[in-house]
Amino acid sequence: MGIVPEVTVKKILLYIIQNNIIFYSNYMIFYLKSGNWNYFHYSLLLHRYKLKMRQLLNFIPLVVFFVFLLVYDMFVGIKALMIAATLSFILTLIVYKKVEKLELFSFLMIIIFGGLTIFLDNKDIFKWKITLINFGFALILLTSQFIFKKNLIQKIMGKELKLNISVWNKLNIIWSLFFIVCGLANIYVIFYMSDDFFGLFKAFILPGASLVITVISSIYIYKYLEPNDKSKLTEFKNHE
Repeated sequence: MGIVPEVTVKKILLYIIQNNIIFYSNYMIFYLKSGNWNYFHYSLLLHRYKLKMRQLLNFIPLVVFFVFLLVYDMFVGIKALMIAATLSFILTLIVYKKVEKLELFSFLMIIIFGGLTIFLDNKDIFKWKITLINFGFALILLTSQFIFKKNLIQKIMGKELKLNISVWNKLNIIWSLFFIVCGLANIYVIFYMSDDFFGLFKAFILPGASLVITVISSIYIYKYLEPNDKSKLTEFKNHE
């Protein structure tokens, strides 16, 4: 559940929205309408806190997996991950009253692939999960753009951002290539690296790579924003 590269495209892009451009612009619009800076600032801080706590809940199972993998072995690490992911899922449901589709998807992938790995006594099943999911995301993005002529990233973010279709298409390709690279890198790790390195790769390297591509996407999006939107964001940051 806390595996960043294994989440849906929507989650990754919502991360961009919430933490970078649209996160601030949406709150600025709310402020301009309400005219109440104190309430606005309080709401902003509260939303940030809830967001960070939710991200922490999603990341903790990865840390648990990595620690138990190092101390014991892959199978114990997977069992610990399944337990931690279940607890995190339940806690998220209790605290936030609902779970995102992506969180449900990630949780089910951990339980299904983890369960199959333990039942069949074959750790490669769990390792291949990363490649299969990332290749699946890339295939969905590319198929939607070049066959069905629909840009899924634009569909997700189009209501929030007004960009040229060529920008959306390039962004779609960037994320598709990222998923492909992640899948190929995982194949290399499976065949040529140790289980301990796989744990490091899964828990820290892939999330780090996702953070980098998120920053790149944010910069790319900001470059093509309307001048008025840029000026509003600048004014808001100065006020903040």
